[in-house]
Amino acid sequence: MISVVCCGKAVAVVSVCSFVLGLFCLRHTQSSLLLEPRISHPPKTTLSADTVCAIGDLHGDLEQGYTALRLAGVVDVQGSWSGGKATLVQTGDLLDRGPNSLDLVELFERLKVEASKAGGTIHTLLGNHEAMNLLGDYRYVSPTELQALGYLQEPRPRTFQGAAEAGLAAWRRRMRKGSIIGITLRQRPAAVILGQGQCKTLFIHAGLPLQLLLSLVKSLDKPEPDAILAKLNEVVSGAVHACSAGHCTKDQMNLLSDASSPVWYRAYVQQYEAEICPEVQQVVQALQVQRIVSGHNIMQNGKIKSLCGGRINLIDVGMSRAYFGNMAVWKYSNDSAYAVHSDKSHKLPMPNAASASLSGL
Repeated sequence: MISVVCCGKAVAVVSVCSFVLGLFCLRHTQSSLLLEPRISHPPKTTLSADTVCAIGDLHGDLEQGYTALRLAGVVDVQGSWSGGKATLVQTGDLLDRGPNSLDLVELFERLKVEASKAGGTIHTLLGNHEAMNLLGDYRYVSPTELQALGYLQEPRPRTFQGAAEAGLAAWRRRMRKGSIIGITLRQRPAAVILGQGQCKTLFIHAGLPLQLLLSLVKSLDKPEPDAILAKLNEVVSGAVHACSAGHCTKDQMNLLSDASSPVWYRAYVQQYEAEICPEVQQVVQALQVQRIVSGHNIMQNGKIKSLCGGRINLIDVGMSRAYFGNMAVWKYSNDSAYAVHSDKSHKLPMPNAASASLSGL
């Protein structure tokens, strides 16, 4: 038997699990080393109320999550909300790959409360990995996270394999419909529209295919932008609830899992701009937004990418160290959109004003 100091308490553990439990304790112990971001010039200015920030896929990397939040200027060195009345969007995929998925979910839920008290707002969107977990697909959950979770169960496992099995069972319970995390994840919208004028932006995990938009428009008597967005979130939410309960239709499953799903769509990077930009133009016209900001499609060079004259901003730069450990956040302030990287920021192309016409749809 050995002792490990966890969260200020000495815990006696069998030697075989000490390493994993030690990792778990380290992840749950706040320290300035964890919260201090690895960025050259942490933001020091107070964000204005019309500032909108967006953070892409974090995939279980708590430290990178804090670094991204600091880079955006919305938390202080203690990890508390400091963004005032600003708005933050996290575009999905907090879960899987890295060992801190549940910690990230809890972090953003805590910050939502703090932001609300300060007059700010945080939106967390549904990603494909949230959808996968709610549907019972746990292939990409970190083994380290499962083992750490397993060692918290009673009776305490005595082997790594036993911890992994106990952790998986506990993970399943957390993803169920009635659990706190299960409820939280099921409430996440597929998309939000935020901002006014040149800032007005559709935020979505992967993208909005034109054919899906057309089906939404066809289903509505008055296809106004707010109605289209509400319908999108309604049908995605309905699919999540039905499929996670095991009684969804084929169309509902496709909405969450096939290539034209708003949480799986990859056409923005798989097609030439000459092919995709005309479709994107119709989408932004229908929703009366200036641009679409999405994650999901990793920019391996670590740079936020702008396509279609600024109509598309791709912000998943592979921040999790399960991928590349890059760092960048998206920000709109002072009538401009910015790609904010660890060492510098630069303006992104601003699209021409989008037409409000729905003709041609």
